[in-house]
Amino acid sequence: MVRQRGQRGPGMKRIALQCALLLALWVSVQPPVRADAAGELLSRYIAWRGGAAFEHLQSVHERGRIRVGEVDGTFERWLARDGRLREDRSLGPLADSTAVTPDSSWTTNASGQLEESGDHGLAVRRAIALYFADLGHARPDIRLQVLGVEQRENRPWTIVRVGFGGNDIFDLFIDASTGELLGERITQDRVTRFIRYGDWRMIGAIRFAFEQRITAADPGADETRRLDSIEVNPALAAELFARPAPKQSWSFAHERSSTGWLPFEFYNNDQIFVPASVNGHPLNLVLDSGADITILDKSVAGQIGASLSGAVPVGGTGGQSTMQLAP
Repeated sequence: MVRQRGQRGPGMKRIALQCALLLALWVSVQPPVRADAAGELLSRYIAWRGGAAFEHLQSVHERGRIRVGEVDGTFERWLARDGRLREDRSLGPLADSTAVTPDSSWTTNASGQLEESGDHGLAVRRAIALYFADLGHARPDIRLQVLGVEQRENRPWTIVRVGFGGNDIFDLFIDASTGELLGERITQDRVTRFIRYGDWRMIGAIRFAFEQRITAADPGADETRRLDSIEVNPALAAELFARPAPKQSWSFAHERSSTGWLPFEFYNNDQIFVPASVNGHPLNLVLDSGADITILDKSVAGQIGASLSGAVPVGGTGGQSTMQLAP
C-alpha cells in the first residue's frame, strides 16, 4: 500500500480526534478569566475605605496645613460627590480660591482677580471622581484597566488605570489582597506627579487619609497637606460656589482717576517697558497683562532691599520655575 504525502490513515485520524477531545476537556476545566478584574480591585478598595458607608458619602469638609515648595500655609476645602469643589488657600502673602461645579468653574488669582478655570475645572471634576471612587459601571465615560504589579516601598501594588478619555493618565496603586490605597500617579499635560496618601484614620465607619504628599519631577513643585479636621456629609451652601464680586486691588495716587499719559519703550516689537517706582526705587517694568502679580528679578529685589522668603513653583509660556516671595 502506497500512501501519498499529506494523507492520513485511520490511526492518525483517531489520534487527532483524541487530541482534540483532550484539548476541549483541558479548556473546559480551566478557571474563567475575570472579565472585570479592575472592577473587582476597585470594589476591594471601596470595602477597605468603609464599604457601604463610603459609597454613601456625599460631601466632605477639610481643614489643614499645606506646604508648597518652601512656603507654609493653611487650606480649607469642601468636596461633593456630584462634582462640586471649593478650596481656599493662604500661603504667606499669597491667597487664592477655586470653585468648581458640574457646569462651570472659577478661581481668584494671587492678586484677587476673578478668572475662568478652563481646563482646570475638568481636571478637578476628575479628581473628585477619584476621591469618591465614583468610577463604576454607572459611569460609561470611564474605563478601568489592570496594568500589572509595581514595587513601591518594598511592597507589590496592583496598578488600576482609570481612563476618562484623552491623553491624561490616572493610575491607582492598590494592594490586591487588602484593598489598601498607596496613592495615585497622574499624568496631565505631559507632567507626571505622584500623590502618596498616609496617616489613614477612621472617621465613623469611613477611612480617610490625613496626609497627602505630592511629588513631581521638579522638587520645587512638591506639596504636602496635613489635615487637622474632617467633617463628613456637611450641608454645602450654594453661596460657597457663587462667583465673588470683582475686587479692585489697585488704586491711583492722590485720589486721581488715571495715571495720565505715560512714556513707554516698545522693545523688539513685542515688549512694553513703563517707568515705575518700587519701594521708592525707580525701575522700568515690563507690562504683562497675563501676570497675576508683580515679579522682580532676584538681583533687582536685592538692590531695592526687598525682604525675600520661601519659594513656590510658577509656570508660564516659558516653562516652569520657582520664585521667592516678598510682602
